[in-house]
Amino acid sequence: MAKIIEREREGSTGFGRGIAVPHGKSETVNELSLSIGRSKKGIEYHSLDGRKVNLVFMVADYPDYSPEYLKLVSTLVSWLREDNFRKELLNADGKTEFIELFREKERSTK
Repeated sequence: MAKIIEREREGSTGFGRGIAVPHGKSETVNELSLSIGRSKKGIEYHSLDGRKVNLVFMVADYPDYSPEYLKLVSTLVSWLREDNFRKELLNADGKTEFIELFREKERSTK
């Protein structure tokens, strides 16, 4: 977590539209990991557009070069730029539906 906070100090990963993708690498991480948080009210995050953040996707990985890390972050950012997909995530009824939306998105982009 310290590495992610350190990375945030370099510049906010709240890229706007209610989305933040904090990410970092640390020796304490054994494998590529993703944690997701959702707030319908939104949280202050110093986003580039000044809006509150509703969806946080925190990515952590081991420090060695990992193409999977780069692919995950770039894919997330790409998908989350789509207004309809973001709205579906915000309106999902629980984690099962939330996860299913990602599975559907992955299937539709193959």
